[in-house]
Amino acid sequence: MDTDHRFTLANLLVFGDQDPEKSAIESPGCHPLTYREFREMIRSAVRMLNNLGFCRNDRLAIISPAGPGTAVCIIAVMAGFTTVPLNPQFTGREFSEIFNRLRITAIIIQRDYATSARSVARERKIPVIDLVPVTDTAGRFTLFPEAPQECDDPEYALPSDTACILLTSGTTAESKVIPISQKQISLSRTRSDFFQGLTPDDRCLHIIPYYHGMGIGAALLSPLIAGGTVICTRNFIPGDFYSLVMTCRPTHYAAGPAVQRGILRELKKLPPGALRVHSLKYIRSGSGFLPHDIRTELESALNVPVVEAYGMSETGTVAINIPQKKGQSESPSSNHSG
Repeated sequence: MDTDHRFTLANLLVFGDQDPEKSAIESPGCHPLTYREFREMIRSAVRMLNNLGFCRNDRLAIISPAGPGTAVCIIAVMAGFTTVPLNPQFTGREFSEIFNRLRITAIIIQRDYATSARSVARERKIPVIDLVPVTDTAGRFTLFPEAPQECDDPEYALPSDTACILLTSGTTAESKVIPISQKQISLSRTRSDFFQGLTPDDRCLHIIPYYHGMGIGAALLSPLIAGGTVICTRNFIPGDFYSLVMTCRPTHYAAGPAVQRGILRELKKLPPGALRVHSLKYIRSGSGFLPHDIRTELESALNVPVVEAYGMSETGTVAINIPQKKGQSESPSSNHSG
């Protein structure tokens, strides 16, 4: 049996060395969730799901709009089971095909959220669990139905267990199913943190979907493993960017080329001097090639470097361009991956 618990998300986040009184999750209009509270949310959710009869490697699909409750729920399920984050805008036919193809054990849906997944699950006799966010504190939620208290200690996943299953976009063919183990995602995120130099002082503005690999990895798990803070937004549009940066004080954000282009378009509308003082230290870009003009204009507008990463759902980050230190010239052979 695989008993080496070092390479699991539970070890990194529930039993990690993050400051228990520091903010782990923030969201505009909410009280922050400290690491102490964050860990208790994970323990409570895993214990409750255990008491409902779910075990390691059971595949729990999460169908919920972006927000702090969704973020913490995804992590909690990953700590003990297999998370399958899905686009809540999928059609009933798409949900039906995915539930069958991935052999989904149960689905977790935000209560009162309009989605065809609920009726599809009922037709297939797949258990439905309601996610109810607690609106005054970022990341707090409850799950229903409540389970009888049977086990005291939650059962966490082992390194060889599957932490999450991602679906590729399927733009040229049927989407591929990508299982990612606890060990793989733990090593990928800790290595990425090391090379990026993430610290507890980092604050990531989360603006990308949670069913995307970068939305789970670079923008959510990496900052938390480093002991930093994730600022979870709801219904983000590029027009919100300037206000969020000035009020939430993030040190970085991650996004794909389309969102980067939208943000740049909004930045160009600002009056001169509006961006003279802000908190950003760098921009993370991935999931596709970022055109050179977008990259250079973003760097000029915000006066921070763009860190571009190349990777795949199957492998995580493969290459990343670390910003050069001041005074260091760029080698002609340097390659900036998109």
